[in-house]
Amino acid sequence: MKKITFIILLLCGMMSNLSAQVGFSGNPEYGRLTNFVYDATTQNKLYATSLDKHIMVSTDDGATWTILHTVSEYPFLAPIIKQMKLANNKTALSFVEYYGNGSSLNKITVLDLATLAVLKQYSMPEVQLGQNFGSYTIHDDGTYNIAYILANGTTDKTYYTTDGGETWEKVFDGGDYAGVLVNDAVMDPTNPEQLYIARNGGPGNIDGGLLISEDAGQTWTLTLDGLVLQTVAINPANPNDIYAGTGVIWGYPTQNQALYHSIDGGETWTTISSIVWSDGGLDNIPHIAFNPYNTDHVVVLGDDQIAVSTDAGTTWTMTQHLGASGDDYFIGEGVAFNPANATVFISNNRNGSKSIDLATWTETSQREMKLQ
Repeated sequence: MKKITFIILLLCGMMSNLSAQVGFSGNPEYGRLTNFVYDATTQNKLYATSLDKHIMVSTDDGATWTILHTVSEYPFLAPIIKQMKLANNKTALSFVEYYGNGSSLNKITVLDLATLAVLKQYSMPEVQLGQNFGSYTIHDDGTYNIAYILANGTTDKTYYTTDGGETWEKVFDGGDYAGVLVNDAVMDPTNPEQLYIARNGGPGNIDGGLLISEDAGQTWTLTLDGLVLQTVAINPANPNDIYAGTGVIWGYPTQNQALYHSIDGGETWTTISSIVWSDGGLDNIPHIAFNPYNTDHVVVLGDDQIAVSTDAGTTWTMTQHLGASGDDYFIGEGVAFNPANATVFISNNRNGSKSIDLATWTETSQREMKLQ
């Protein structure tokens, strides 16, 4: 999205957060939970983040929660924890510590789940006005040497490291393309030299497209040219299986909301026509997730609706406006898959939602969560 879009969505999220926290029976210290991640080995064990520097843990599939870890490196600062996921062969959590746009304190942290020791931290390659971490990928070979990050700022850039962040190579600079914006940057989980960039738009005639590199960002090829893209996802069991979702540019001519699919590593693409998106949203797909325990199961988060496939994209079901109040899902942020069954947790910028059958959903905001 363009930066103005982010500002508008942030204001929407702030307003929804304020309204969502009125009258809650839970402990107001922790607020709304998000960034859900299931433990890979302990059944019904679930992690999440609070609004204020806490990583929470539940051992009963989200019914009750306790504090697992508090980010306290700077006692008088309360970072927002974002983009939490499993790391180090699923024995650790990685996440962004966000202290504000352009802050030199912003970093990516890897936390060991058994000892709660910090295993690794990556600082910003350079600090520029308004800069913060966008997406990131750490190659999961146990060394933390290879990582690929998107830095959003006055110009959007991507960086690549092979020495654990001691040095970074800038492999893409939006300033070299008339200020083109970047919405997502992803590394192939099986091949660290295979990189992807989902572009937004920019001044002049540069609009969207998916950039693909097979040599760790030394050269790039462009596909889906002219389409503003918000996100890209690679099947962890088959890197040729890729989805890309549309984005929006506020104030520019709109494009139809669409999900694109490639089965040949991005050489050719088809539009998933069986998904019928409803009108009234932002025509934006902020997140796509493969279930790592069953990659035939794919969840696509639209701005105000969700598409789910359990047969590798052959058929899709749709859910719109999750939550008992009818409007408690807006702008999806992430999906957590239970390794033991079909339960998923959806993070969004209103209230988390839980589903067992992928058709009906239970709102899991602070109203239901018993924070201990």
